[in-house]
Amino acid sequence: MRQEFLTEELRGYFDVREFKEGKSRDQRRILSSTETISFTVSFEEGDERLKPFMQYAKSYEKDGKKRFSVSFKINYKCKWYDALAQEVERPDSAFLENKPFIAKMRYAVVTPQGAFIATTNNPIDKRAKGYWVNAIQFREADANPFTAMDGGVAAAPAAPVAPVAAPIPPVFTDERPELPY
Repeated sequence: MRQEFLTEELRGYFDVREFKEGKSRDQRRILSSTETISFTVSFEEGDERLKPFMQYAKSYEKDGKKRFSVSFKINYKCKWYDALAQEVERPDSAFLENKPFIAKMRYAVVTPQGAFIATTNNPIDKRAKGYWVNAIQFREADANPFTAMDGGVAAAPAAPVAPVAAPIPPVFTDERPELPY
């Protein structure tokens, strides 16, 4: 029996486009719901959440800081859950593309030493190493960081900071002035 792990909530992006050497991202085909996609998370160096993923993390530099990228592979067998923990169909790839999501995943680790890969020399099997998601709970990351929080109580509307001034009269009217020429 293989061992499964559970992540905490991680912020990342879905990669739903087929990789083709030499083609820009917008020229690549969007994958269907039966094809393998990935959920990629970036971590800064020293982030404690990175430790369990160091085996397959890829390092890169951005803004003079060392960062790490971790991809979780998601195939058609993965179970999808919404923010309310209700099982749902896998969303359309176009919906998942180019937006940040918060996800919590149950995953397994496939290593090159694993029986699945060691028994064959198939190049497809060699790509199988990494983190494979068996179930994912996801929600869109809030664009506005000041939305309602879990367990929060709605506050009464705040009083205006400045006194309300009289309305400003419109600058433009329907009347046309006489032109001097």
